[in-house]
Amino acid sequence: MIGLSMTMPELGPRLLEQMDALQIACPGARLIVGGQGASSALAARGGATFVSDVEELVAAMADGQWHEPALLGS
Repeated sequence: MIGLSMTMPELGPRLLEQMDALQIACPGARLIVGGQGASSALAARGGATFVSDVEELVAAMADGQWHEPALLGS
């Protein structure tokens, strides 16, 4: 599991680049995205699971709610 947090929504393209690079470097890793600047749509575009708060993070981890890793553009 790799967690990424974003506070500034205008850096969405940069977060997508980082998610793509992580999926290439760590193909079996599960990505979780959260933070004030993140969104479920952005996380989905990068093949990640979005969490809006700590409670959702704990629930996602406990329930195994993960998106399968997918490279951007695939």
